[in-house]
Amino acid sequence: MKKIFSLLLLFAVAGGGYSCSDDDPAADPDPTPEAQPVPVAQPVCISSQITETSFTVSWEAVEGAASYVYTLQHRNAHGAVTPIVAETATEKLTVSFNDLKAATEYTFRIKALGDGKTTLDAEWREYAVTTSAPSYLSGPWVTIDEISYQKHNYMSTYCYINVTFKANDLTDKYYATVMNGTYFDDDPSDPDFEPNTEEDLKAYLLAQAPVADNKIREQNYWGRECIIAIIGVDAEGNPGKLSWTKIRIPTKSEFEGGNPDTQSQATLRIQHVVINSAELEGAPADCFATVYRFEVVDGAASFRYEDGYYEGDFAKKEASYWVDYFSSIANAYGEGYDGYYSGWKSSMELDGGTEGYYYDATFWDTTMAGETFELLFLAYDTDIIPGAPGCYTVTLPAELPAITQTSDPAAYRAAVAAANRIARERGIAPRRR
Repeated sequence: MKKIFSLLLLFAVAGGGYSCSDDDPAADPDPTPEAQPVPVAQPVCISSQITETSFTVSWEAVEGAASYVYTLQHRNAHGAVTPIVAETATEKLTVSFNDLKAATEYTFRIKALGDGKTTLDAEWREYAVTTSAPSYLSGPWVTIDEISYQKHNYMSTYCYINVTFKANDLTDKYYATVMNGTYFDDDPSDPDFEPNTEEDLKAYLLAQAPVADNKIREQNYWGRECIIAIIGVDAEGNPGKLSWTKIRIPTKSEFEGGNPDTQSQATLRIQHVVINSAELEGAPADCFATVYRFEVVDGAASFRYEDGYYEGDFAKKEASYWVDYFSSIANAYGEGYDGYYSGWKSSMELDGGTEGYYYDATFWDTTMAGETFELLFLAYDTDIIPGAPGCYTVTLPAELPAITQTSDPAAYRAAVAAANRIARERGIAPRRR
């Protein structure tokens, strides 16, 4: 019995030791899991101190952020992105940008950076900031300086509108036009009609060639309403504010009664010789050839003339009549005077000759021998303002002149040479009255 008792005691001791061990996993609760890092919040930004070329961006500190990274970009109208400032790390809460373009939108991008252990980086956040427009772009910066009117060179129903402009110092170039006053008009009879807008006019102007100097010259009808429109751009291509005004052109009678044309001093010096057409190549035979040499003087740049008038015709009309006569293109075809004449010729049609002279020739039938006729003319200065109309008288010899001799004066020989060129180039028939 003593031996069995010892064995039972040993078993009891062993069993009790097992059941009370601290290594029993079933005796402990589940351990607390380790915390995972989370992204920090996105910074909230405020832009300030915005000027034409700079601005500042500030933000509040983000809890858990170790630092921040930002960048500045510009995105054009087609979506292309240009980096202005590369990605830059900072621990500050503000950043300023300088040397920017005026009236330009920039994209400021920022994100907060975590410490990598308890916090992670935030996502990028974007803010649009636009620099201020230059003060001179806030209103019209090309203005109308002066408007004047002038008779048309060719058509009596038309006039010239001369407009000069003033632009501020920052204007690089500008665009201007004169158009009919109905440009913005609506059409009540057409419910689907969409009238032009200022944006349409602005786009039209910017598509034109820029004004070469400070003035433009357009033509339109007397008495009509017109719109004068202007827009300018700076060196960067930024357009200013569109400026336009509506005007009414005076009628021709109003203009002549209250504001006559300024008359220039432009005039002509005329000389002539009468030669025998037989010495000219290609000229009609047995005719008087009246060769004119014209010289522009007193600021004249061009002129118009017509010969073959009867003696005394010039004095029958007022000077204003002859100005109108030579200003109408219709009268270049002989339609504007009592009776039939050849019509006026422009200096642009004449033989230039040498030494700044203009030459022309008229051939007369021998039945005109001994007749006197008038040559009428009107000269224009460089601004196409007419001088006073003038009259030059020519009397044909009683008989055909002899053939030119080589000993004749140089001016005479030059006139014959010019007449030869004219005769060869034109199919000329002698004139009769």
